[in-house]
Amino acid sequence: MKQAHPRALKCLLGTLCVAGSLALSFGAHAADNASKAGASKPGEVSGALDTSKMDQPAATTIAPGKSETADSAFLKLDIKSKGYVTKDDTKVLEGFDKSFTKHDDKRDGKLSLAEFRKAWSMYTGQAGPTGPSGAAADDKAPAKGKPAQ
Repeated sequence: MKQAHPRALKCLLGTLCVAGSLALSFGAHAADNASKAGASKPGEVSGALDTSKMDQPAATTIAPGKSETADSAFLKLDIKSKGYVTKDDTKVLEGFDKSFTKHDDKRDGKLSLAEFRKAWSMYTGQAGPTGPSGAAADDKAPAKGKPAQ
């Protein structure tokens, strides 16, 4: 087995000593700062971010493109799977308010899937909300990730 050069060993040993000294120094500095900040136990840092009192982050809505089907757009906007979308849900769609208001048939501030299909058709200029046979599409919300057929 080949032996390491004594000078290389000295250099390696010196590097390890410096690294160890820095680590110990940093640890002592952190502990000192924690005690000054009012931490009650060693290793505990006072003033740390307490996430238990924070609201959970809101799910983000991905704006559907105008080339998408109404069902696909509905799934993206109804992120909480409520079975309807509100004006707040659709605020990511610039200019959709007019379609929303016109097709909110119940005037309840919500669009069911059937109402949304009509509004989406007006908004995108796509063909109306009818099925392949020309009959009106049902009001049943598509399963998450699977547009209605």
